[in-house]
Amino acid sequence: MSRLSLTTTTSTGCRASSRHSASTPSSDQWAPTGDKWWERPVQPLATDQEWEEHRLLHRFHICGGYGRKPRKHPLDNKPQMKGIVLKTLIKKPKKPNSANRKCVLVRLTSGKEKVAFVPGEGHNLQEHSVVLCEKRRVRDVPGLKLRVIRGAYDCAHVVKKSR
Repeated sequence: MSRLSLTTTTSTGCRASSRHSASTPSSDQWAPTGDKWWERPVQPLATDQEWEEHRLLHRFHICGGYGRKPRKHPLDNKPQMKGIVLKTLIKKPKKPNSANRKCVLVRLTSGKEKVAFVPGEGHNLQEHSVVLCEKRRVRDVPGLKLRVIRGAYDCAHVVKKSR
């Protein structure tokens, strides 16, 4: 029993591979003597109505579905990026934690506006301060993926309390 693999292009632009197997010959289709396998009539896999009913499932099967989107780096794959503070913010963390997180809205040199976390106790940042940001997420605040580097540009070091 021989198999033939045909490749066609569907209306979605995906390549569809369908296998047609040579079935046992019946007397009304063709005579086995002298006929070649490529001259045999090809039986349709399904009727038009069946294809219409399962068109979406068939497209997912052939094209492989949507899959996952790749993650985007917040700083365009750069280790650090300079930015200018537009506004100081306070973000609230997720459920078990309660201390407010001090953040700043920064316009980066790439033109994007992102929220960055300011670590440590107290900061001297205000509008138009120049800061250096790195990609480091804050675990208990959803969506906060940048952190301000203390001691770079206008952001001062953390001041130790004297006893």
